[in-house]
Amino acid sequence: MGLALLAALAATVCDARRELSMMKVMPRAVYTQTNDPAGNHVVAIMFNASSGMLAGSMTTRTPTGGMGAAGLGGNGQPVTADGLFSQGAVAVSGSWLFAVNGGSNTLSLFRISDTDPTSLMLVGTPADTLGDFPVSVTYSAKCKTACVLNGGKRDGVTCFGVSATGLKPLDASPRPVGLGQAANPPTGPPSTASQIAFNPKGDILAVTIKGNLTANRLGYIGLYRVSKTGMVSRTQTRAYSIFTSQPAGAGASMIGFLPFGFAWVDDRTLSISDPSVGGAVTLCISSRDPMIASIPVYKTDMAGGYAPAVFMLPEAAPCWAAYSDATGCAYIADAGAGVLAEIMPKSGGKLRSVFNVTSAFGITLGSTPANTYGLLDTAAAGELLFSLSPRSGSVVVVDVSSGSMMPRQLLAAGLPVSSMGLAVAC
Repeated sequence: MGLALLAALAATVCDARRELSMMKVMPRAVYTQTNDPAGNHVVAIMFNASSGMLAGSMTTRTPTGGMGAAGLGGNGQPVTADGLFSQGAVAVSGSWLFAVNGGSNTLSLFRISDTDPTSLMLVGTPADTLGDFPVSVTYSAKCKTACVLNGGKRDGVTCFGVSATGLKPLDASPRPVGLGQAANPPTGPPSTASQIAFNPKGDILAVTIKGNLTANRLGYIGLYRVSKTGMVSRTQTRAYSIFTSQPAGAGASMIGFLPFGFAWVDDRTLSISDPSVGGAVTLCISSRDPMIASIPVYKTDMAGGYAPAVFMLPEAAPCWAAYSDATGCAYIADAGAGVLAEIMPKSGGKLRSVFNVTSAFGITLGSTPANTYGLLDTAAAGELLFSLSPRSGSVVVVDVSSGSMMPRQLLAAGLPVSSMGLAVAC
């Protein structure tokens, strides 16, 4: 009887802690940007905490003071969806919101109103990123530093100090990432920049760079040291994607040459999407030296076989990634089939569940791969997952609290197909 009572009390305490944790991460608003070459806007959508739903009537569009952009596809024509070839075109931290302007080579800083999260005030003027075609931005509250990843001819990472007066450049020039783009806008997706993000602790800055088989170039994950004063190192170390023994070049059988979106699982682990393998990669960083990283291997069978932590997903183009502290799972969004895959990066990358968003929400996709536009940027907040559905002009909301993904809401916000980036304010 005593043991049963203790167990009941423990369960009650755990439930209370879980509810308190959920209250701390209750979303206030969801943000994306139009990425319109004629004038970029941040779209803010209110989240109703009492109903647990997005409120379509509480949506605003605020000019960034810059222009969006679209890279070129293999046919030389502007790409309709995913024009920046990236994840993280919008970032939110506390009362700050950041948005890249790929067409004007600038970064915009906004202050989010304390009383109305859809009310944004531009702070200062958009800052020159010192490079071409900025595609992704990240911010460290600890360092009070924002860094942007340029993906054009003048490529590289540029960092800024952030204050109430605006963005202050901390660099005289970007840290090159070696894309080899000959003109602006860039041509992709191969040989383009993917994402930039600080780890939770703020002592490592990571970027993902796509490779190019025909150009004999491997994709890689670049790591930068961040000092205690918030200064980002000028040089990077590179963790190259694994590949077969065949030589690089046209027709080579590569594994992981298109590292795309990623999510920090913890301060030393990343879960990275990679459409070149139709799956995702787990990258582990040394606890003793943060500039050493590797793709671990896991035992695959009782006979002692081992394989790298590259796991195949039932998706056509797994490109965007998010991680939920509430579930301990990473989520990989598919740009082709409109599918979300839930994986467990701390358990050898095991696939936990798959959720077909298009059928669950009744989204109609295009008939050819060129105009499918399944799911793009994805973000997690508590036990909710948000994903951008550009073809339907919507934000998809999925409940991940029950051990499997369940539909919560499809917000038809009238977003343009060019929309990019997704961030949540809590």
